[in-house]
Amino acid sequence: MDLEKKISKMLLNISQGQRSRGAFTQVNSSIIRLQSGDPSFVTPSHIREAAFKAMNDGYTHYCSGLGDRELRESICTSLQQDYGIQRSAEEILITNGAAGAIFLASVSFLEKGDEAIVFDPSYSLYAVGIRAAGAIPVPAPLSPSFHYEEKALLEQITPKTKLIFLNNPNNPTASCFSREDLESIAKIANKFDLWVISDEVYHKLVFKGEHICAGSIEGLKDRLILINSFSKTYAMTGWRIGFIAAPREIVKVLVPLNRALTGSINTISQRAALAALSGPQDCVREMQEEYARRRKTIYSLVNQIEGLQCLLPEGAFYVFCRYDHKLTAEEMMSYLMEQGVAVRSGTEFGQRGEKHIRITFASSLEAIEQGMEKIAQALKGVE
Repeated sequence: MDLEKKISKMLLNISQGQRSRGAFTQVNSSIIRLQSGDPSFVTPSHIREAAFKAMNDGYTHYCSGLGDRELRESICTSLQQDYGIQRSAEEILITNGAAGAIFLASVSFLEKGDEAIVFDPSYSLYAVGIRAAGAIPVPAPLSPSFHYEEKALLEQITPKTKLIFLNNPNNPTASCFSREDLESIAKIANKFDLWVISDEVYHKLVFKGEHICAGSIEGLKDRLILINSFSKTYAMTGWRIGFIAAPREIVKVLVPLNRALTGSINTISQRAALAALSGPQDCVREMQEEYARRRKTIYSLVNQIEGLQCLLPEGAFYVFCRYDHKLTAEEMMSYLMEQGVAVRSGTEFGQRGEKHIRITFASSLEAIEQGMEKIAQALKGVE
């Protein structure tokens, strides 16, 4: 059977966009895993206890299509306290993680032949969602130090452009958008009547300066779809709780498709997320401090290896490493896997990721040190 003739183009586009990610679904247990954005920490105890209580209290049924109201109200409070952003509970939609929110926004705003701008490099699921809608991802290159350049964005805008995707802090480059950067993007979005999707899942992991939320930028709030999740901040990747904050009329039209894709978002996880936001935040500070230690360690270890360099991460928990060897990024990823350590290919995140690999410091310090030693030994054996 010629399967490609039987399945939809949307599914083919998604499958092709996920090929390099799929390489890690069955990583040998002896391989040191430095490829994943999954925090090494256990979800804090008060969050786990809230989930147990929710089950016993009967939160085992469907909930509102928008999501648990108390959770949505708590998200509004958090946005106000952290960034001065005013949203109502009706302007919040709970999603199946940030990934669900990205796909939902992509297929809701784009049609065949449309164009959407993604910064290059940036998170691979943006291009997957864009292609699933039949639209075209258009790369806007970041600078050599992986920062925003207004000219590079303007050069990619055409009459077909509908969306701009942001990732702040950026995965994989660990760079951050400044207030001036976001003000420039707001000006451009208004001039060309574009919507902006800002994925800010690493907003609590900023090591240089402070996080600037796109929703706090004048002229952007009313054309912004803000995406966030609980996965990185609270070590809740497996709980699958994210959200969209957007104008009420946008959220209203997103609800039916969100319901069709997921039914009702896990009600027990939503109560756990409520406990995460409303409970003690000591756990967040402790994880932030540990990430800061790991950041310094991995930066030092990378730059001690001949032929491997990285910039000091500004945010998130990755180093995006440039190497001097002849292998392509895909070949380097495969080679290092054979040598016992899993990393990501830079080209998973865009063509400007060639000659780069992404290494996480979400893994434990022990795994980082062992993995970097393996990489150092492995690179001695390649040209």
